[in-house]
Amino acid sequence: MSEANIIYTLDVMEYDKISNSVLIDFIDKEGIVIFSTNSSGKLVVTMNKMMVKMEDLERALSKLKESLSRDPEQDDIVIDATIKRFEFTYELSWKLMKSYLEYTGVTDLSSPRSTIKAAFKVGLITDGELWLKMLEDRNRTPHTYDESTALDIYNNIKNIYITLLDHACKTLEKNISRD
Repeated sequence: MSEANIIYTLDVMEYDKISNSVLIDFIDKEGIVIFSTNSSGKLVVTMNKMMVKMEDLERALSKLKESLSRDPEQDDIVIDATIKRFEFTYELSWKLMKSYLEYTGVTDLSSPRSTIKAAFKVGLITDGELWLKMLEDRNRTPHTYDESTALDIYNNIKNIYITLLDHACKTLEKNISRD
């Protein structure tokens, strides 16, 4: 960490091995868990991490909605911008679902597909088949060089996916704030 390109200095210590009671009280009062590990050293998802991801998702969703509010017939860049914002929003949404599922004890989530299936199973999302279709379109976006494919994906974003993403965001927000 001393080699990292950050301005702050950090002290890394094991909480259980701190003997200074003043420091323990300060940490208990002011500390924020950045990461935590279990007894085998595996990283554990924390609520703070999910809340940061939730804020990122909300910002990305807002930017996606903003691009969808613009007229693509007035400016052809709108379609490209919308697809790129869709990529960001989609990635943030499935990764947040994965974090939330892991936080609640669901394991073996190695891909977006397995995360979508688990999220559907526990009710984070309501239409698993459309989420899998959204995954397919997301996987096509880096390879979308022709206009008709881009327009097809844009229309799916505008007519179907924005509603799915918005609903998932609201459900995740409700679940995260409740936990």
